[in-house]
Formats: sequence, C-alpha cells, structure tokens
Amino acid sequence: MSSTDSTRERALGARVGTAAAAIAEMLREKRFLLSEDELASVASKDDLLAGWVFAYRVSQVNGEAQRSLLLQGLRSSNPRVREQACDLIGDGRMVALRNELRPLFEDRDIGVAEAARYNYEMLAV
Repeated sequence: MSSTDSTRERALGARVGTAAAAIAEMLREKRFLLSEDELASVASKDDLLAGWVFAYRVSQVNGEAQRSLLLQGLRSSNPRVREQACDLIGDGRMVALRNELRPLFEDRDIGVAEAARYNYEMLAV
C-alpha cells in the first residue's frame, strides 16, 4: 500500500484522532486526496473533524473564494470551525481580516476566544 493510500485510508477511518491526524498531514504536505463526498462524510462524524475538513477546503482555494470561506467559518455554529478559521487567518497573515476576529474575543467556547485574541494580536506585529 502506498503512503498516499495509507493516509487517505486513515482520513476515512472511524477513529476521530487518526482521521484528524491524517487530514493535518495532507494539509502540511499540500496533498488533497479526498473527494467532496468523502469530505462531507468525514465532517459529519465529529465537530473536530468538521474543523479539519474546513481547513482542508480553505487550503484548496485562493483569493476571494478563500476569504469568503474564512468569513463563513468565523460565523459557523461549530466551534472547531470557528477556531480553525481564526488560526488560518493568523497563519496566512491575512491582515485584511484581522478585525473580523474581534467579535469572537468573547465567544462562548474558550478555544475560539483564545484563538481569536491570539491571532488578532499576532497580526498586529
């Protein structure tokens, strides 16, 4: 079995932690191995996986499409998606979206609030 097949198989597996790690690996290596149907299936399993699928989708597009997805992510009902959106904005040094993080400073999910504050401050430098 090739490394690509193994990573894809792990991403589609039943174990949440293993699937999340496989998707993170694909993102690091910029290897987009999953179809939209597979992504939808993975995202429906768990909030954490939905967050990683969101990051996967954002990483596949650029420009206005990416900006639009990130803004949608900041307004998602899923806290893991909101947190990923904050981190992707910071990691991507998207200064133009910095002020979009402010409303999440008081998010009911502490992980989201911390990600929003951290990335907001990081983009000030």
